[in-house]
Amino acid sequence: MTVGGAASAVQGFFVSYTAVDVRWAEWAAWTLEAEGHQALIQAWDFGPGTHFMTGMQQALAEEERRLVVVLSQAYLDSVFGALEWQAALVADPTGRKRQLVVLRVEDCARPGLLKQIVSVDLFGVSAEAARERLLDAIVLSRRKPATPPDFPGMAVRPHPETSAGAVAGSTNAAPVFPLDLPPVWNVPPRLARFVGREEQLAEIAAELAARGSAAVCAVQGSGGVGKTALAVEYAHRHKGRYDVVWWVPAQDPELIAGHISALGAELGLPPEQASWPAVAAALARQRRRWLLVLDNVDDPQLTS
Repeated sequence: MTVGGAASAVQGFFVSYTAVDVRWAEWAAWTLEAEGHQALIQAWDFGPGTHFMTGMQQALAEEERRLVVVLSQAYLDSVFGALEWQAALVADPTGRKRQLVVLRVEDCARPGLLKQIVSVDLFGVSAEAARERLLDAIVLSRRKPATPPDFPGMAVRPHPETSAGAVAGSTNAAPVFPLDLPPVWNVPPRLARFVGREEQLAEIAAELAARGSAAVCAVQGSGGVGKTALAVEYAHRHKGRYDVVWWVPAQDPELIAGHISALGAELGLPPEQASWPAVAAALARQRRRWLLVLDNVDDPQLTS
């Protein structure tokens, strides 16, 4: 597979973080520079003898430089962190220039004015998914899809579809209006950078349609080739065919049961009955059309 995405203009960033999150900050800066952008970061650019606050103020004074906030509870408790993101907010109070990019690296609150800024969660997902989310977050162009949406007036005959090591089944419930999300849904946001790869999407659909009323489809490839992006795009394009679409981060097999239990809770099952057989039975009993995506599966047995 190859990674889809259109080339974008070079952007300048200043990465704001606290010492405990330096690994996240360096990862973000490295990812941005690997895409051809410019990233200023204290760990790399402000060595002994430099005046950090002066350098920070000069960096933020550059009109086209955007601030990337590595948000954690430690950052929220930091006085210097507050000064940095508040300076960016003052420079762009309406958000028109999108100068403030908030990356949550743990499940923490977004108090005050930070609540008004759309953030991106990088925790609890694979490295590939986090990379795609970061690069999607910095897109400045309009987020119009590259392909037209389905015509809402056409009845869609549901059939099972999956990707990225996903297991799926379907029933004959009424179709969901294409512009609405299914009643049960936890798929990551669609990526504005996703373009092309129509052949791969069509191959997944064709393979699953040929396998009957329930099927397993595994999308294989080395890390970073875009398997997660392909699965996200597939789920969003075909969301109108399902009542339930559930995303399971599967890089840690021991945590999969918890994600399935969360799906069971959405279906009304008590916690002690939220095993996969019970969830599957509930989906069938409730005549739900469903799609389950296991992202970043290493063990093929998990999809059988």
